[in-house]
Amino acid sequence: MWQILRRYPAAYLWSLLLHLGLVLFALFGIDWVIRNERIGAEENLIQARVFDSPQIQQRMAELEAQAAERPAPPPIEEPPLPQPDLEATRRAAEEQARHEAEEAARRAAEEQARREAEEAARRAAEEQSRREAEEAARRAAEEQARREAEEAARRAAEEQARREAEEAARRAAEEEIRRRTAEEAERRAAAEAQRRAEQEARRQEALEQARREAEERTRREAEERARREAAERRAEAEAERKLEEARQRAQAEARRQVEEERRREQELLEALAAEAREFTEADQRFVNEQRARQLASKYVPMIEARVRSVWLIPPGLPPGMKGKIRIDLEPGGQVIPGSVKVVRSSGNAAFDQSVIAAVYKASPLPVPDGDEFKIFRSFDMEFEP
Repeated sequence: MWQILRRYPAAYLWSLLLHLGLVLFALFGIDWVIRNERIGAEENLIQARVFDSPQIQQRMAELEAQAAERPAPPPIEEPPLPQPDLEATRRAAEEQARHEAEEAARRAAEEQARREAEEAARRAAEEQSRREAEEAARRAAEEQARREAEEAARRAAEEQARREAEEAARRAAEEEIRRRTAEEAERRAAAEAQRRAEQEARRQEALEQARREAEERTRREAEERARREAAERRAEAEAERKLEEARQRAQAEARRQVEEERRREQELLEALAAEAREFTEADQRFVNEQRARQLASKYVPMIEARVRSVWLIPPGLPPGMKGKIRIDLEPGGQVIPGSVKVVRSSGNAAFDQSVIAAVYKASPLPVPDGDEFKIFRSFDMEFEP
């Protein structure tokens, strides 16, 4: 009760005012005086006057109608009794009825007011509880929705951050790969350019060296040829001098040693012929050697360039490596299978094998035809990176 009063003071105030109104209505709106009349010998009627109460008036009308409809009982003769004070009795009865009616009305009003107050309080409490429950449910739903929205936003943000981090990491990795690829390509291009430049420089240097050597060989051959020609002229002059002396000796001793002179002259002529033949063979060998040198100076650089164009030099070789190989060819420049041999190893097996593989891969090699091919049938070549 006190909880209802504390929670719903307005409802309690209205209930209290309703009870007071009912009490005032019962006190001043109803006539509680009971009139007791003797009807016949057994029945007394209590009459009451009700003000402003249609229910009571209706009930009194019903009772009067019932009393009028009943047949009158036969009169009973009784001895006369002393007549009581009817007015006093009536008033007492009316007072008693009024008090009882007031008490009943009061109790009924209080009970009604109590019930209505309790019902109103119950309804108000239920309504309040419903509202509070709805408010609590709404707040809980809002809180749940807010939490779910925050959780969804947090997850979405985390997912977005994760995706952005992954995308950034992927882009950084791709950029790093592109950068490293570009750097590696630049490094390889620079290394290849440097290698080719060095190779070209070595080739030019080799060509220049071959040209200088060819010029030096040509100069030496020319000097040797001039020396031999001078020697031949001296030999011819010496032969002529000796021949003249012999002739002089023969003429001086002609008469005395004609046969002997003839024999000696014959021997001398034979010796001169043999010497002349020796000089002729030496000249032919010199010509052949000179021709071989010329052919070598022309075709050896071409062969080296052909082999170097397909030569895969192993990486990481120490500087100053050099080796010599022997090559056997068929007419037309075809390398005879299995004929390439290492004459002087470089000390590195991979280097030696790379040279041999390059020679086979470069076949056919550029060589002359006909008799000039003879000097390239089997020859040695030196290689260095």
